[in-house]
Parts: sequence; C-alpha cells; structure tokens
Amino acid sequence: MVEISGKISITIISVSIIVALGLISPEPAAASQSDENLTTNVTVSNVAPTVGAITCEPSSLTPAAGSNTTVSCWSTLSDDNGYGDINQSKLITNFWFNETKTETSADDLNDHYSNGSASNAGTDCTWTDASGTDITVNCTYKTRYFIDPTVSPNIWTVKIVVNDSSDATGNNETTYTVDSMLGLDVKETSIEYGTLALGETSSEQKTNVTNWCNQLIDVDLRESEYSGQLYCPATGSANITTDAASTGIRFNETSSFAFVNGTELTGTSTAFVGFDLDYYDASGTTDGESTSNLYWLIKIPDTGVRGTCSGKTEFVAEAG
Repeated sequence: MVEISGKISITIISVSIIVALGLISPEPAAASQSDENLTTNVTVSNVAPTVGAITCEPSSLTPAAGSNTTVSCWSTLSDDNGYGDINQSKLITNFWFNETKTETSADDLNDHYSNGSASNAGTDCTWTDASGTDITVNCTYKTRYFIDPTVSPNIWTVKIVVNDSSDATGNNETTYTVDSMLGLDVKETSIEYGTLALGETSSEQKTNVTNWCNQLIDVDLRESEYSGQLYCPATGSANITTDAASTGIRFNETSSFAFVNGTELTGTSTAFVGFDLDYYDASGTTDGESTSNLYWLIKIPDTGVRGTCSGKTEFVAEAG
C-alpha cells in the first residue's frame, strides 16, 4: 500500500502464476484375453478285478469211449475301472485232479489241463460280451477218454485267475466231477484160423485189445452168433462146439500157450479176470494207448466135420 496526498491509491497487480505440472504416465492396460487353460490333476485309485461264478458244460463229464470230449468253462470278469483294464494276455486257467496234481503242476492228459505255454494245444480261451465293467471269458479243455475219474473225496477243480493293468489280481474256482466209464476196442476185425485137417490144432492167432476208458478193465468173452455152445455150423456136417472136452476154441493172455492150458470159449459171456488192462498213463501231453494181447487156438475134432464155417466172438469190457 502507498499513501499519496492524503489519498490512498490501491493498485492491484494481476500476477499470473504458471505451475508446470509433471505428466505421470499411467500403468498400461492388460492385453485383452478371452480364455485361459489350466492344468488339472486327479488320481483314480485302482480296484482289483473279480471273477464271477464259473459254469461248465457239460456240468459233469462222462468220457466217451475212445473219444476226446471238450469241456467248456466260462465266467464274467468285472473291473470297476472298466473292462478294458483287465489284462487278457495274463489270464490263467487251471483244471486239475487234486488227488495227484496241484494248481501249478505241469499239464498232463490224465490229470491237469491249463491255458499255459505247456498246455495241451486243445485248450483255448475266448472273450465276448464286453460292456462297461464286465467281460465274459470262455475256456475249453480238450479232455481225453483216459482222464482220471473222480474218486471221493478227491475232486477236479477249475480255477480262473485274472490280472489288471496294475497287476492286481482276482480269482474264483469251482469243483468238477469226472465219472468213470467202460470201453474197449479190438484192432482186428476177424480171427483167421486158416485151413486145418481133422484133428489138427491151428497156429496161434492174436487179437490186440485197447482200453478205451478211464479205469482198469477185464474182458468178457463168448461166442455170440449161435445158441448153445456152437462155434459154427460146418457145411454139410456136424457142428463144431466151442468147449468140447479136447477140441474147440481156447484163449490165453500169454503167447505160445499149450491148448490144454487155454481158457475155453463158451456161448455164455464169461469174465477173463486175469486180463487186468489199466487205462493209458500219459506222460505229460503225449497221447497214446494202453493195449494188451489175447492169443487164440482152435482144435478140430478128429471126425464128423468138414467145410467152411464162421462165427463171432464178443468182447465186452468190465471193471477190473
């Protein structure tokens, strides 16, 4: 303020102040993004597979004389992780007779079958009906007529063992019955005694008998074509009888037997109990037969017969 001549003069000076403001750059905006992929992890625990009830067809086995019989056994396998988790290549089946073998025994055509590398080639398994957690397996065993029969309390056992991809296992088993049966086969179709003179004894003839069953056998023998004790009606003469006192037909299990030491063939079926032919004892998976011979002689009467005749000799297996 300035005082002049008693007056007060006020001067207002306009002051312009310019403040320079420093410009502060803001943080740049994030780039625009419409999606994001995140890795997620979860572990599902493994569940061991299971083997359902085992069913076999036939439900029990009576072998056919001289023939193989296929036994089929099947089960539904389950895995809660999905049927695809079942390792089909590691399936193991065993079918064994527990009197003579165990589950892990080597295969033998009498008493052990499996689907292992040493198995009988007739054993095989097929897979069907795969859905969700389940798949069905059907295993077949090509059994022989000389398979060991069940003898109480010893039984046959069928067992199925399965693995999954983590090598967890499941299994189930069932018992099985193999019945005994009787059967035989004679290799020859006839016994040829040839041409003989009155009173002459034939040369020895042989019949080869094969045990076609799964037990020890003897053999019942008889002349089966004509009644009574006839062997055959000789043409234009009296009949030849099978068991005359010193003539007829006789047999023995031993070769080169004397006629008087033979057993008489009669018209009545008679057991030759000394035969005792056991069934085939396999060595592993090698097939074979159990056979034995019977030897035959015929002696012609001194008088009363001539010409050609024929008859039939019946062979029947009986339990030995």
